[in-house]
Amino acid sequence: FPEALVFNVTPKGLTVLKERLRWRTVVPHIVLMGLLVAGIINATRHFMNSDMSLDSYGLSCVWAVFNFILLACAVEVAREHPQRRVSLRFRRSYPLVLYADGVELAGECVNLSETGALITLPQRARLPRHAMVRIVGDGDTAFLETEVRSCRWIHAEDGARVGLRFHKVSEQQREQLIRLLFCAPHSWDKVRRPKHDSVSAFKDIASTVLRKRVRPRGASSVSAPAALNHRDGTMLIHLEELHADHAVASWLSESRLRGPLMLRLPHRRLGEILVQVEAGNAIGGHGATSTFRLAFVEPKKIRLGAVLAEFTGVVP
Repeated sequence: FPEALVFNVTPKGLTVLKERLRWRTVVPHIVLMGLLVAGIINATRHFMNSDMSLDSYGLSCVWAVFNFILLACAVEVAREHPQRRVSLRFRRSYPLVLYADGVELAGECVNLSETGALITLPQRARLPRHAMVRIVGDGDTAFLETEVRSCRWIHAEDGARVGLRFHKVSEQQREQLIRLLFCAPHSWDKVRRPKHDSVSAFKDIASTVLRKRVRPRGASSVSAPAALNHRDGTMLIHLEELHADHAVASWLSESRLRGPLMLRLPHRRLGEILVQVEAGNAIGGHGATSTFRLAFVEPKKIRLGAVLAEFTGVVP
């Protein structure tokens, strides 16, 4: 009944803060997976207690495992993973000029979306809260009003990595961004291509479930309010990154911290998690705020995966 099918437009600009699985969709698949496991166990029992042919047993088990992997991948497709960005980022390398307080700073675009960008500057700078940026692409140029969300000085270099969020994007500017994202001749040169040989393709399929479930190590970008306890009280801060052994946060440059510091991370299930930290020197800054590295005093006792799984941050 093809005439009964309805095309549903995928909603755009949505964020998913918590992983979920659509159980109703995959009930048949899970039942079949259970039958395959039961079949392997039953075949093994017969093989051990009777004169079942090794070839028959081996061939049946191979096909059962093969089908189990395919079904597991189908179940994984029904799992909705957290999506904290308002819009997807794409790696795009374009020259640009950032206009900040009457100064022109030449830089390069690292990644780009319809709502923001990550750029690099060849020199360290303390940027204002608002600036203008001109991104020059292959035949298209976008001139946009932006808010500086983060300004991080690159370690051991004189440059900086700056996170921008676009403001008041008109329809014409949105069309320019779309052309920069999708229409440039070299936009898709680095797209991951499917494997042509069967062994590599099946290896990718077999590792899909595990690859999706393992959390990446290293930095995790976040954007959420947090709090920092110190000797004189509690100060609200803005959390920008979580690492295995430290966090990156920003607060007003004029603030002075004294005594032992306790970072309060928001957590959906537990309310908040308290982590003892030590503040280092400033590693960036924009507007009236400075960015600092907060080293965890006892990083081994912090379950970073559990924190990120329930974290409330949304990245623009």
